[in-house]
Amino acid sequence: MKVLFISRKKSNDIGGLARFYAQLSSRFPKSILKPDLIHLCDATLLPLGVILKLILQKSLTLTVHGLDITYPNRLYQTMLRILIPQADAIIADSQATKKLLTPFHLKNKVVVIPPGISIDHLNPPSSRRSPAKGGTKADNLKNKLILLTVGNLVPRKGHAWFINNVFPRLSKQFVYIVVGDGPQKPAILLNQRIILTGRINNSQLGSLYKLADIYVCPNQHIEGDFEGFGIAAGEAARLGLPVVASNVDGIPEIIKDGKNGMLVEPNPPTFIKIINRLKDFTLRKKLGQKAKLYTENHHNWKKTISGYTKVFQQVGKT
Repeated sequence: MKVLFISRKKSNDIGGLARFYAQLSSRFPKSILKPDLIHLCDATLLPLGVILKLILQKSLTLTVHGLDITYPNRLYQTMLRILIPQADAIIADSQATKKLLTPFHLKNKVVVIPPGISIDHLNPPSSRRSPAKGGTKADNLKNKLILLTVGNLVPRKGHAWFINNVFPRLSKQFVYIVVGDGPQKPAILLNQRIILTGRINNSQLGSLYKLADIYVCPNQHIEGDFEGFGIAAGEAARLGLPVVASNVDGIPEIIKDGKNGMLVEPNPPTFIKIINRLKDFTLRKKLGQKAKLYTENHHNWKKTISGYTKVFQQVGKT
């Protein structure tokens, strides 16, 4: 079955969703002129998708991720109400995202297929290396515990919240590396223990994952800005890092408490308590190994592609 994939961005060298689109589309035969069906990689593309559906007379499928459903703009929400029923099948990246679709009364059109977690693009090195842009050598960090967060600098990711409310109350043994860029950059106050790398390539990101001791996912629930899944946290777990993640939005569907990470309520005392527990090297190693195995078994691309193939085949027959 040949699929016409339409997305805003498809690249292995940028954010989690764009990388997901690239990896998904690479696993299916593609056609621009004579596809068997059309697949949209997020709901913002519905106007184009519906037009192509009418022109090509082909079925239309859609993946939704959260923010593309909750975006708080009246005109955008009107577009969704009118056009989203035109999709023949809708794939949600989590049960939490699926619940966001309830007001649209889509009956049996919605199925949940979590993204596969791959680390091939990271090519993690076998030895510790220095942060990509911070100018700090690994030798200067060898007696430190490295906390790492990867994600766009927007309020829902929680970088500024963590830096302002949690990090100052941790011991000076900790260093915090933040990978990403975005509108909250001015709100992040840097010092000798906080390193902001900006956007980096996959090789550099692989080096930082290897350098890190603990992955922190300090997401905050922001009305109208929903986190549907949390691919970066899944990558960290798949690489064998202990993950401390906020129990908000769709994060609990990639990080299962006690299985591939530790879910905590998004408040400073809880984060501080759990991170301090992870000063113990033996505990970090045990949790990291457990996280790696669980994520390999439960969030692999084989399961994701099997789910997408089933949906595409069912819709393609109608």
